[in-house]
Amino acid sequence: MKESAIERSLTQRTFLNAAAALLNYGVSIVVALILNPLLLTYLGASLFGTWKICQRLLTYVSATDGRASQALKWTIANRKSVSDTEQKQREIGCAIVVWLRFLPLILLAGALLSWFSPWFIRGLPREHFIITRLTCGILVFNLILHPVKSIPESVMVGMNLAYRTIWINSVCTLIGGILMAVAAWVGWGLVGLAGATMLASLFGGGATLYLAKRNLPWLAVQKPEKTEVSSFFNLSIWMLSWTFVNKLLLASDIVILGLISSASLVASYILTIYIIQTAVQFSTILVSSGMPGMGDLVGRGDFRKAASVRSEIMTSSWLLATVIGTMVLLWNRSFIGLWVGEEQFLGYVENFLMVIWMTQLIFITNDSNIVNVTLEIRTKVLLGALSTMVSLGLAFVFGIYFRSPAAGVLTGLIIGRTIISILYPMLVNNFLHITKKSCFEFVYGISRNAITMILMFSLSSYVSKRFIVEKWNWFLLSTIISLIIVIMLSFWLGLSKLQREKINKRLKQISVKIKS
Repeated sequence: MKESAIERSLTQRTFLNAAAALLNYGVSIVVALILNPLLLTYLGASLFGTWKICQRLLTYVSATDGRASQALKWTIANRKSVSDTEQKQREIGCAIVVWLRFLPLILLAGALLSWFSPWFIRGLPREHFIITRLTCGILVFNLILHPVKSIPESVMVGMNLAYRTIWINSVCTLIGGILMAVAAWVGWGLVGLAGATMLASLFGGGATLYLAKRNLPWLAVQKPEKTEVSSFFNLSIWMLSWTFVNKLLLASDIVILGLISSASLVASYILTIYIIQTAVQFSTILVSSGMPGMGDLVGRGDFRKAASVRSEIMTSSWLLATVIGTMVLLWNRSFIGLWVGEEQFLGYVENFLMVIWMTQLIFITNDSNIVNVTLEIRTKVLLGALSTMVSLGLAFVFGIYFRSPAAGVLTGLIIGRTIISILYPMLVNNFLHITKKSCFEFVYGISRNAITMILMFSLSSYVSKRFIVEKWNWFLLSTIISLIIVIMLSFWLGLSKLQREKINKRLKQISVKIKS
């Protein structure tokens, strides 16, 4: 009975976190759908592509902050059941100490990247060099202020209370979107966009700190012991290493295209892959919402239950990847044509490779997050680094020699990531003490999932070339009808009876929370 109550509590907290995160992400999607065409119009394809490249370059600088907030989040999640608030306060102190240690590195990396940023954009006119450098400089300053928001937010996430503050991100997104649109309209260009981003972040930091303090009265900072700082610093180093590897793994496609192609091609690539990146983020939100609960299970040593939850996560991710992948293959060409113009659609081959890229990344991210809550991430980082080096090398070479640079880059990334697609599940199985027999049964069980996904992707790729919708009303009607069909086919044909029963059980637990 007690175990059942704990399970319901974790499920309901996960639902609240996911609902709040998805609402927030929905706001960001709407803002982006409105904002991107406006920026494309006011800035032009070249400057729009330059802005996106600057944003991606800054993700590398953000990886030099020591990842103190990430280490804090997973540490709090792993020790959520511990009632010692002073220990948690010392953990917050550790996070601040580690961040201060890495501050000089952030400043140095930011200064270097800002100065050399024009050289990452092939064909950038000389008159845009100063603007590009100044834009990156403002974005670097924004990163320095980020811990004001990220540290209290990490504590809330670790305590499984993210849903109480995450709505602030929606407000920041709206404020930032409005300010960016105004900046582009009045002609302030890239510098205006960077300034708008910084103002929105300042508001978000102050609001998050205020609400976190209200929800967690014990939220304060205590001076940590040297041994605690050392242990936290060691975890942060590996978190930092993983973040850098992850940034290279996730954000290098645009940078590589900027080096071997043009800002205009980057703009088309970003617009074509937009829905697919949205799907990856959607999946990440759902999985991340359940990670504090998973951390609690691992922290209490309940590996059997943790393994069962992981199986449900993978099933849900398969369903999500299959449905969204099929829909993207069917309608992305029509969506791009209606949204920003058909000339921005890269092609059917690139579209298919993007869906494979998405599917692979969703499953990698799942197991990566599960490893995080164990606080044993050294092996994950080393394997990720190996996979990243192979991915980037292949992406660069294929991007140069393929007829389509985008197709070459995507192919290289997919092949390189196969390394961790195979090894990360093995790593998770070891951490959760899953036996070889259970692994075999799991692989045998997902064969039905794999066959269904292949058939649906193949069929949708064939159909997409023969049905192009050129009016929004027909597009909306077609996507709604096809979405219902795709969900039903995926659920009833792709999932086994046991998988369907587990999903229905979770949905019932969520419905109880909604009714109450």
